[in-house]
Amino acid sequence: MARNSLVAVAETAEDVGSGLNKLLDPVAESSAEIAASIAQCFLISSALRRLGEAVEEYDYHRDYARIRRDIVNVRESLIYTFRDVQRLFGVDLGRVAILTGAQYRQLWRDLTEHFRAESNNTLERRLLIYHDYLKGLRRVLIEGRPHNAVQFDIQLEDWRIRIYNLLQVQEAASIVDDLDRTALGPDRPPSFERLRPRGDRLEPRREPLGPMQYEDDDQYRRPRTPGRRRADSWHEDDDFYRGGRGMPRAPEVPGSPTGTFSSSSSGSRTALDHWLPTLFNQAQPPSTLFAPTGQASIFLGDDLHPDLRRRLRDEYERLQDIHFENGDLSVRFYYRPDDNKSRMLCRTLQPLRSRKDCCTSLTNLEVERSGPLLRFLDKHTLEPFAILRFLSYEQLVLFFCSFLALRAEDAFKPVRSTVDAELHKEREYFAGRIIDDHFEHALRVFRDEDSGGIRLEASVLKGELKRTPVWTAFITHSIQSQTWMTKVGSTVVHLGELHRYICSSEYRPQISSNGKHELNFVSSRDSKDFRHTIRELAEYTDY
Repeated sequence: MARNSLVAVAETAEDVGSGLNKLLDPVAESSAEIAASIAQCFLISSALRRLGEAVEEYDYHRDYARIRRDIVNVRESLIYTFRDVQRLFGVDLGRVAILTGAQYRQLWRDLTEHFRAESNNTLERRLLIYHDYLKGLRRVLIEGRPHNAVQFDIQLEDWRIRIYNLLQVQEAASIVDDLDRTALGPDRPPSFERLRPRGDRLEPRREPLGPMQYEDDDQYRRPRTPGRRRADSWHEDDDFYRGGRGMPRAPEVPGSPTGTFSSSSSGSRTALDHWLPTLFNQAQPPSTLFAPTGQASIFLGDDLHPDLRRRLRDEYERLQDIHFENGDLSVRFYYRPDDNKSRMLCRTLQPLRSRKDCCTSLTNLEVERSGPLLRFLDKHTLEPFAILRFLSYEQLVLFFCSFLALRAEDAFKPVRSTVDAELHKEREYFAGRIIDDHFEHALRVFRDEDSGGIRLEASVLKGELKRTPVWTAFITHSIQSQTWMTKVGSTVVHLGELHRYICSSEYRPQISSNGKHELNFVSSRDSKDFRHTIRELAEYTDY
């Protein structure tokens, strides 16, 4: 089975999870079950992607032939299940895009009755079985039968029978359903259909150079009831729920959405000399927007333990609050000066019944990208801890670089792996070496396939911190200027306006005597290749 076929279902799982999110407020009496179903959708997405990776790597495994039909069956059953949810949300069953509270409650009752009638299970329970079965199938491929092999085989066979029987019911119902819909005309696109950006002509560089080897966002903005406020007694540090100061902004690009991601400084015990608040509280770059999706941010970690809450209060300093989904979800970074350890606290603020905190050390996480989303995975279990949605390429990159740099600072448990140092769908067009603030850094030029955004990144070249970002700068709107880039000698290039977002408290950018930003390349070949790359990218950029 091709990995892409599993990834496609994983993307649908995320769409369905985001769609179910619309039910949380209007169906408050069932919010716990709905929230659990949303979480299972994203867990299933992660499990499908991991299973796809295992299939791609272990398709020669002696057990693959034995479980291949099982993988096909669970995939097909998932498609039927997600299609049923999509149809209940979609216009082809008479539903409309914006529903009243009563209509949402009726929709949830319809969903509940449908799944109970089909399999005598709730949607949450069915999704849980899918997730456990997918994890079990992956375990067969990468680990073989475990120590308690008999018990594992019994459980796997139970899941296999459940999914097979469910699939028989779904296929029979589908035949009847398709016949009933024939008179209604051709199918219309489901309400969660995804928009895909078109490909680009310019080809990325295939090998390293040198020695180094919007759809309107209003659908996500829930109207606030007049006078509605967040309860001040839920947490001790109430300033987090009152919003804090707004982030200074550059002049807005016409049509740029601002409701999904914003930033504010924290209150007391703030690490004022740290680089992170400076990075997020300076003027933001012009936005290079992603194509719209139906996905939303979600936090999936375990509830914060009271002991850890006390340690955060007593041992750590607050760095920055970053708000998502119009302020309904927030991320706060904490920093402990004694050993430079950072933690990420994720808070669900709205709806009220779903409020929760989850927190973990950055060294426990790996990050991966899917379109406008960053997924943060527990590096031991590969289960998602948080999934964050960004409206623009620039927002996503700043969060990504900040995460990598903060994680690398940890003196007690440094992360030496570079497995997540690159963003999926970013293509590297140049890599060379520069002398930067008396250090030798790697300079790279990236272009994002989804948004078309272009950026520079300087990172640590060697040692334990290799690939850790030092600074990044967005140059999408600069490279077409004839005067922006100037050659000064064989190894020196001057750049005009260059807003560097710096991930270090010690770095000082190199500025020439005439106020130009200076890049000092180690070799003339790197300098020449860099200039050629910028000119080539400018030719294919429409901004």
